[in-house]
Amino acid sequence: MRFRTRLILTFSIIVITLIFGIMLLFGQYYIQEIKETSMRDLEMLSQAVSYQLEDLVSPMVFIGDFLLSDMNTLSAINTLTEAERFGTAQQYIMRAKHNIQLSLSTYCIDKNFYKVNVFSVYGDLVSSGSISGIENPSALLEQFPDLDKIDAAMGKSILLPPHPDTWNLEAPKTVFSLVRTVRGGTYPCYIEVQKEYSSLEAFFSLYAAGENRIAIVSKDGEVFFSQLTDQQNAYLIDTISLERNKTIDPCIIAQNFFQFDDSLISVRFSSYTNMYIVAALSKDVLANAVSNRIMFTVSVFALICVISIVFIYLASTKLAAPIRKLTLQMEKTTLENMEDEITVEHTSNEIKMLSTEYKKLMQRLSLAASREKQLGMLQQKTQFDALQAQVNPHFIYNVLNMISHYGLSDGNETVCNICDKLAGMLRYSTGTMQRVVTIATEIAYIKQYLYLLKIRYESKLNCEIDINPSIQQQLIPKIVLQQIVENAINHGFKSHSGAMFIALEGWEERGYWFIRINDNGSGFSIESMQTLQKKISEVTEKIMTNDWNMEIDIGGMGLVNAFARMRLLMGEDIVFRYYNKNENAGGAIVEIGAKLNKEVGIE
Repeated sequence: MRFRTRLILTFSIIVITLIFGIMLLFGQYYIQEIKETSMRDLEMLSQAVSYQLEDLVSPMVFIGDFLLSDMNTLSAINTLTEAERFGTAQQYIMRAKHNIQLSLSTYCIDKNFYKVNVFSVYGDLVSSGSISGIENPSALLEQFPDLDKIDAAMGKSILLPPHPDTWNLEAPKTVFSLVRTVRGGTYPCYIEVQKEYSSLEAFFSLYAAGENRIAIVSKDGEVFFSQLTDQQNAYLIDTISLERNKTIDPCIIAQNFFQFDDSLISVRFSSYTNMYIVAALSKDVLANAVSNRIMFTVSVFALICVISIVFIYLASTKLAAPIRKLTLQMEKTTLENMEDEITVEHTSNEIKMLSTEYKKLMQRLSLAASREKQLGMLQQKTQFDALQAQVNPHFIYNVLNMISHYGLSDGNETVCNICDKLAGMLRYSTGTMQRVVTIATEIAYIKQYLYLLKIRYESKLNCEIDINPSIQQQLIPKIVLQQIVENAINHGFKSHSGAMFIALEGWEERGYWFIRINDNGSGFSIESMQTLQKKISEVTEKIMTNDWNMEIDIGGMGLVNAFARMRLLMGEDIVFRYYNKNENAGGAIVEIGAKLNKEVGIE
């Protein structure tokens, strides 16, 4: 690919990627801005609807308070709750109904409300509107909504959701009403202030500007007014029911409403009306607003991208012209004319420097050729040294075989066994083909090592090995067990004069294999425990920071080396524990392990 083409492609990709990234950032910013703006509008809308609902209910509350503040009306209502229902008491009841009717027959009530009703459980009914066709009002009480809830409110006004007018049998209208209980005698009497539901719909429809939707739900989960879908109404009711089981504070419940159908919602609770006011914006409207803003952003950035690519093309063409000229002169350069002057007329200092450096390169070429010969000779010497290093272990094997032969000639089987075990250990430890082996292979090696220790310490050393067959094919770093056993011999029994005991136990548990090395030595001292913890922490930190010189830094043998190789070869999911036995038992315990069938990261 030509230099100019690569230049154009490289800068074009950079510019397009940069513009695309900026476009994504702007897109996310626009989306967030639209959501925040829409959310603020919904919060203002829900607040405005809440205030208007309170203004709508406030006159209804006032009428009830006004009727009860009038002594004649209150006395008449108390008569309905106390008077007997036979004999001369009927005259008092009729007079009480007449006085209530006079209080209800006012211009203010007729103008502002559909009806104001006063009724009792005895079947008394007085209304500011028409109640023709009702012969037995007490029979209609069973149809009156939420009468038990009204009684439980103990005189507090209850706003009932839309329902058919109970006291209009001929042409019942849908109304919403404010009802309160008046207790003056044995049984309650009720004041109901009604308004037509159609007026409520017309009133709140003005707030549903554009695609905004309004819903009003009582704190008991009853829909008072809604422009939402049935599914969204069901969500509101279920949320209120669910949150009421967690808290009785309706303001906290209002904060726990979330988006439904990806629509934005704002929920406000009115303590005056005991209603949740919900303002919602459809997800389709929000998506269209976001889509329009994104399309505009894409168009702007596409135009910027085209302009940038045109500029890159022109600039690259001008920049690549002297490079092409210099390339042609380089193609004509040979060993005979490599010292000829190369000149490219260009105002750029970089182009002049390039021609100068090319001439210097030719001068260094001959020096590089001579050095190449020296490197070749050095490479041959290195290969020879590597071959020589492979000969040394074979020489040691031959010497051990010779000693074993003389021991066999003298009838000394112990010498033969020692040579065989030592040769096996040497062959195992110097092999470089594998860094990990099976536990069975490692146990076979440690048995050779323990045999040699047994020859050295004789009856003073006792060893036990109990490895469950189920874990013997699991992988383990080579010579790890010998390092731990050797650490126990060199340090655990350093100041120990009695019999020495070392046990190896292997098992599987909860998806892991475990091997425990147990001795009866002097255990870990406080200083050695602290030193081990510090070194293991340092090794872990270096491994986590990808320090590839780790094998050089670790050095030596022992527990730190064993941990480092297990951590390097088997990853983080390993077990490596060391601790002292209790004071009565004495000695130290080292436990290692890993997941069953663990894949090793380095071969």
